[in-house]
Amino acid sequence: DSEDVDVIRPRIVLRRSLAEEGHAAPPTPVKVEADHLVLLQARRLARFTDDVVLRRGDTVARSPTMEARYDADGQLTKLELRGGVDVRQGERRATGESADYDAQARTLVLQGDPKLYDQGDVLTGDRIDLALDSKEVRVERARGRLRPEAHKREAAAQ
Repeated sequence: DSEDVDVIRPRIVLRRSLAEEGHAAPPTPVKVEADHLVLLQARRLARFTDDVVLRRGDTVARSPTMEARYDADGQLTKLELRGGVDVRQGERRATGESADYDAQARTLVLQGDPKLYDQGDVLTGDRIDLALDSKEVRVERARGRLRPEAHKREAAAQ
């Protein structure tokens, strides 16, 4: 429709502008880079395509396409990454065919043959949930290879 905007090579910051209940300061903003952006204002949707890079704190996600959804106040509610996703958070890496980010819960859910690589451990499952603030990981129907000696060294170093 006539209110749609098409932008080439955008760099944009998606953020919740107000502190959430129970938080002293607003959460870390989500920064996005992509080759193309189409804004569908009537649908409260931003569609990023071609070399999408998403950054939030120490987390970096890459995907060919991403849709950002907003509420009526213009606040980010959800990100949907598709076409093969690669997420890095510190030394941890996760991959999958798709990922959904819930801005309220600040969680990233990977599906489509998701894999998690962390300190020599390799986990796969039907679904991998990453809590971005606490770095907690949940794997549904987990399978994998764990290297306990790597975790013993980490615990001894603390």
